[in-house]
Amino acid sequence: MTVNETPPGHRFAFDGPATYRIVVNGMVARDLADRLEGLEIEHTLTHDGADVSVLSGVLADQTALTSVLVSLNDLQMVLLSVEQVPPAGPADSERAPIDPLAGSSPGASPPEAA
Repeated sequence: MTVNETPPGHRFAFDGPATYRIVVNGMVARDLADRLEGLEIEHTLTHDGADVSVLSGVLADQTALTSVLVSLNDLQMVLLSVEQVPPAGPADSERAPIDPLAGSSPGASPPEAA
């Protein structure tokens, strides 16, 4: 989602809890979730077959976001994108899979099994 795609009435929060989606190149081990503020970690492939990890979930504030970004840097992960997204609603789980680098894409590869 880009700024131009922000849903009407959605206000980005910077001083309290917010939902984030962070994409990094490579595979982040799922057992690092505690170090990464409890974010959900999914592994997927881009349209060109590159392994990426998508971290998503609610972070308490900008300090928590910074902590996650510092941890990813310490792990030498290449940051591809960071976005604040509206909280997931029931219809969100029914949408087509997305390419983590290109936005919505019905032909994108589904996440790998753990």
